[in-house]
Amino acid sequence: MEVTCDVCGKSFTIDVQIREREYKGEKVREHYFTHWECGTEYTGYYETAETKHLSEERKRIRDDVQLASRLGNEEEVRKLVKMDKKLKKQQLGIKKELEKYFKERGQNDR
Repeated sequence: MEVTCDVCGKSFTIDVQIREREYKGEKVREHYFTHWECGTEYTGYYETAETKHLSEERKRIRDDVQLASRLGNEEEVRKLVKMDKKLKKQQLGIKKELEKYFKERGQNDR
């Protein structure tokens, strides 16, 4: 996938890397990529037991949305979409919390 660096403005192809970290005794897998030319680092997401569970729940909900949509159950679709948004908000909250934690400890190269 080709992206543009926010820092130097040059385009580059991403090569996703994974590194393991620790947060409050829990293993965290950080999925990130680095612009090889200027060294800017981007974190795609953090994977913890909780975020993995949330991702699985969101996948189940998306599958249910497709089924409800095919059956013409718009009320169920709206309910499921609302649930998905809530779970996505939880995921983003966890990502922000982890970014802050690692940045405060000088463990963020970005």
